[in-house]
Amino acid sequence: MSNNVVPPKASKRFAPRFVVFLLCALWLNLSPAFAFSNDTTVYAPPAYLTFLPPPAGGSYTDAVFGTAIKRLTNAMAAPQLAHVVNR
Repeated sequence: MSNNVVPPKASKRFAPRFVVFLLCALWLNLSPAFAFSNDTTVYAPPAYLTFLPPPAGGSYTDAVFGTAIKRLTNAMAAPQLAHVVNR
């Protein structure tokens, strides 16, 4: 007769390793959640009127927060579809 119960020695070794793994996974997953500002200050860009974004696919570093930003699209070069009428 076979039973599917894990022997006590194996479960005692597994539990601490699983807890350590779970804590590491949570720490790695939650670390980006702390990348925000929770104050009510308005942060104006230093070169608001003269800033030229890179072309689509380009990247730059935000001057205020120091965050890397990658531009995915170029909305200024996209065709305007407002004049198209649905039939």
